Amino acid sequence: MDEETGCVKAIVNASALTALRTAAGSVLATRSLLSKPPTSLVAFGAGKQIEAHVDLHIRAFPSIKRFVIINRSRNMRLENLLSELRRSHPHVTIEGLASDDTTNVRSAVSHASIICTATSSTHPLFPSEWVAPGTHLNLVGSFKPGMVEVDCDLIKRAGTIVVDSAEACAVEAGELIASGLRAEDMIEIGRLVGDRQGELGEIQMTKGDVTVFKSVGIGLQDVAIARYVVSKAESLAVGTVVENFHV
Repeated sequence: MDEETGCVKAIVNASALTALRTAAGSVLATRSLLSKPPTSLVAFGAGKQIEAHVDLHIRAFPSIKRFVIINRSRNMRLENLLSELRRSHPHVTIEGLASDDTTNVRSAVSHASIICTATSSTHPLFPSEWVAPGTHLNLVGSFKPGMVEVDCDLIKRAGTIVVDSAEACAVEAGELIASGLRAEDMIEIGRLVGDRQGELGEIQMTKGDVTVFKSVGIGLQDVAIARYVVSKAESLAVGTVVENFHV
């Protein structure tokens, strides 16, 4: 929508953009919270969110040499995703696992530098004890109180939780609600980045032996990235112009 007239300015297929902006937020959190260059990434799920998360993390961190994608089963969706990522990143070792392959899933989780989850699970995907100290986690799947991807023990290990929106996470993020966290117990990623750029007063964070970024999604981010894409398309003369759209 045009910010001055309220008229429709563009129609954009936002599914890919939503995955991209969510993954970009996770990369920002990983850069801000991970203490050393990552070498391995484990991802739970096989949808567009995981595709974007894996792709952007590999591009952002050349030190990543191995990643494992864990899905409920070794289905065609997983196999197609693995094939696509192998074509895009031939220098990285890529593996797919079914979630019931407990021995290998536990090994992958315990050796991960970064863990990304994007599922609709209603129970923890793995126990806290599998996660090694120093690991960073991006949790982007749950968006209702009854949805959880990790257990309360893991949330408590993290100290201060970094989120996209404290207000939204306090009522939508199942893991944080189950752990008894309130909005004032969380730090928003915008505040964290602003603090490190010297734009805000120093913020206090309780340190744990892992770090966690939790995102439930903010509609304003979709609007911002859509506006950028439309502006870029106009400058490149890309897309279809519909004349007299408002007549």
